[in-house]
Amino acid sequence: MRLETHNPTDVTKEVKVYSVTEISNHIKALLGKSYPYVKIRGEISSIFQKNGHTYINLKDASSMIKVVTFAYQNIRLSAEIKDGVEVICTGALTSYGASSCYQLHASAIEISGEGELLAILERRKKEYEIKGYFSQDRKKALPLFPRIIGIITSIQGAVIRDIVNTLSQRIPTILFIFDVSVQGQFAALEVCNALQKFQSLPKYADLELNDFISKTSEEVAEMNFHDLPQPDILIIARGGGSVSELWTFNEEAIIEEIYRCTIPIISGIGHETDNTLSDYVADRREHTPTAAAVAAVKTIDSLQYARTTQDVVYTFEKKLEEARGKLQEANSILERKYKTLERNIEKFSDGVYFDLKKVVDDINYQLNSSRLKLESKYERIRSRIDSMYASMCHIIDFQCRSADSAIQQHRNAMLQGCKRTEERLRMHETTITNIWLNAVQNMNLAMVQIKHLLDMHNQKLSKFNYKDTLKRGFAVVRDKDGYAVQAKDAVSVNSMIEIEVSDGYISALVKDNSKSK
Repeated sequence: MRLETHNPTDVTKEVKVYSVTEISNHIKALLGKSYPYVKIRGEISSIFQKNGHTYINLKDASSMIKVVTFAYQNIRLSAEIKDGVEVICTGALTSYGASSCYQLHASAIEISGEGELLAILERRKKEYEIKGYFSQDRKKALPLFPRIIGIITSIQGAVIRDIVNTLSQRIPTILFIFDVSVQGQFAALEVCNALQKFQSLPKYADLELNDFISKTSEEVAEMNFHDLPQPDILIIARGGGSVSELWTFNEEAIIEEIYRCTIPIISGIGHETDNTLSDYVADRREHTPTAAAVAAVKTIDSLQYARTTQDVVYTFEKKLEEARGKLQEANSILERKYKTLERNIEKFSDGVYFDLKKVVDDINYQLNSSRLKLESKYERIRSRIDSMYASMCHIIDFQCRSADSAIQQHRNAMLQGCKRTEERLRMHETTITNIWLNAVQNMNLAMVQIKHLLDMHNQKLSKFNYKDTLKRGFAVVRDKDGYAVQAKDAVSVNSMIEIEVSDGYISALVKDNSKSK
């Protein structure tokens, strides 16, 4: 048996040598190519945010992976995404070369499991119900005959076709359709943006609105969006789906935006068995998008009925006045004839009187019969008019209540606007106070630093004080005029000099100045 050995140097000659950065980049490229789009389910074991970035540790029973989202992605995470919650993260696998670890660069993070979503939905429902978001007292009345309707939905699919077809069979209206995503990462943001855009549109006066309605579709298409008139009513709609597919309309951002909206809103989300928080906070909830369109606009028949009722009442009142005139005229004629007969009866004999009396009684009987018939007919007409009058009063009363409700809503909206302005002023006041306090604090800190620097400079300057040098054994020699002597030739023999030491002065006589060191 022969044992063969393999020389490692032979292998190293054939294998490429990578730098750390090169191998890290190579691994990163392989991961990106192999896993450009994956979905990973796991439980969040830790989550924290810094500078707009989000860092998550995702685990299951035996493994863990890091997940990251960056600020520029503008991903809005639900408040329910926290430690212990099971989620599904979607994105691309990549590696971080600085620490040689792989991670998921997520483009979306959503809660996993319908049971957990239903628990969150029930918890949010109770919270907003306590806040009064679902109260009927705060809900706005729908306009009786809206002229402009704003529709917020996706233009893809059957929902928008059903709404448009339904509205086309009712009283003519102008439709503004705002295309949005109705599910997915950015759906809530797009719906909120649509609500804000519609509210920012100007409110047209009646004459301006009539002028706008008279424009052609081409003229309207050329107008800037911000110049369009504000809709009278909004419809938010989408088709049916699972709890997770409808979750956009349970997001807190949409609930808050609907609550603040100044335009009446009809919610038509899903089918009859579907329920979202948007349904509860909207001013009117319908089970389907088609039902929302039906609730928004009356039929042409209802408008014609109102006009016909008004015409009938006018006709009956006119007929009643004519009947009253004829009755009064008949009474006058009968009274004149009766008086004439009475005068004639007095001229005849008693026998003739009785004959005439009988004739008069017959006439009176006929007159009374005619009068009773006229009064009966009058009462029937009066009863019908009273019935129609009561119906009209009911309609007018309903319109008055709707107007009162609209006025109250505008008043509430103005009060809310004033309240928000007051809150902003308080926020600005707080901000200014904080800036002032920070400025004072910074000035105090600067004064301390300046004092510290002055102390340091004083210490340095003290080192240049010649008196401190004298204390170390040195002396200053001055001539008779008090000038410091810097060279031996500066004084002459037999001249007086003054020597300053640390504790005083010494006078001396120069004996010799020729010696050098």
